[in-house]
Amino acid sequence: MQFETARQGPLRVRASSSSRPAVKTPPPTKKVVVALGGNALLERKEEPSAENQARHARQAAEAIGRLVRGEGWALCVTHGNGPQIGLLALQMPEAGLDVLGAESEGQIGYLLESELGDELGGDQVVSLLTQTTVSPDDPAFKDPSKFIGPTYSKDEAERNAREKGWTVKADGKKGYRRVVASPAPLQVLEARAIQVLLDAGFVTVCAGGGGVPVAVEEVAGGRVLRRRHGIEAVIDKDAASALLAAEVGAEALLLLTDAPAVFDPRKWPDKQAPVPSPISPEALLELGDFSAGSMGPKVQAACKFVRDTGGIAGIGALGDALDILRGTRGTLIKRSQP
Repeated sequence: MQFETARQGPLRVRASSSSRPAVKTPPPTKKVVVALGGNALLERKEEPSAENQARHARQAAEAIGRLVRGEGWALCVTHGNGPQIGLLALQMPEAGLDVLGAESEGQIGYLLESELGDELGGDQVVSLLTQTTVSPDDPAFKDPSKFIGPTYSKDEAERNAREKGWTVKADGKKGYRRVVASPAPLQVLEARAIQVLLDAGFVTVCAGGGGVPVAVEEVAGGRVLRRRHGIEAVIDKDAASALLAAEVGAEALLLLTDAPAVFDPRKWPDKQAPVPSPISPEALLELGDFSAGSMGPKVQAACKFVRDTGGIAGIGALGDALDILRGTRGTLIKRSQP
């Protein structure tokens, strides 16, 4: 299995002077951080070709571009990298997850920057390699939980665990996947630069895969030394996106997935019943345990952002991005009125 990094044959380029004129508006005053799932660019068991990922990036750009065109949001786009970093790890097993995370962030950031640039017109889109600090003592290193890479049968997963030293776990009913440590994000080191870009009106693609995990060592001895070193981990992109949204002063956090809304855990999986919307963080968390599957991290990240900042958070499908913020689709989370 190869993770393609270049298209084969002639490169098809959409002209920047196409039907999409540049969006010329004053610098926006309200910011939204939009988090795209890792599967937004590569679906499960889909051929990991550059063409497939470019197609998904184009679909994502069309959906989230409406936030700029429709209501003038300052747009910060983050993304997952679980499928991509897992495939890269198969090709380059000697490379650390921090280096592979940086590589996947660059690849996916390039695709999204290109497609968003075509969608919005002009030169107002930038992608930024991002580092996120974590603690080397985080308990997550003793209990790996972040799924990366392709899905295997039980026999294949057990063989990989024996031969490659992986930790593997069941990913619902879909099969087995490799899991790696996913420590809590502490600080996005480029947050100040990202805020400057957003305030200047640039759509900014950053914090891919939660950002490259690094630890910062401070040594006092007449002066403070700050030394960074990479960490063997993959940060949860929803948690990192919530942290970044708070750091840049965003009014909204939008977590996009393949589910149309947050489903009531008391009725799941027998019935897909959406929770009430809008809903407060307290009321949402009181409904039960969201830990199963991929919705748990999204609910936790969204609730933390709303509690910490007083902003709003939305969870739902990619195609409903603008309607989620308007409160007509998906699940909208906001503080209860006094």
